[in-house]
Amino acid sequence: MSTGGELNPQQPELLRGAMEKLSKGAVVLLAFDNDEGGGKIAAEVKAIAPAGRELRRVVLDVGKDWNEMLKNQLGLA
Repeated sequence: MSTGGELNPQQPELLRGAMEKLSKGAVVLLAFDNDEGGGKIAAEVKAIAPAGRELRRVVLDVGKDWNEMLKNQLGLA
């Protein structure tokens, strides 16, 4: 789910509902920007996650966001 930089009022419940429907053992990957805002959203999502769900934040090696990383990999940066 794209957040556009922050969660809107409907997204926390939608995210929680989606995580509740995941099969046992599923892992939720949090792939937000590698900045303060991305850390804030990751913390918000972790706070609403149902008990027993595994969440992992994926942090970029290069760039601030996934577009920058992709452009770097393709030699377009």
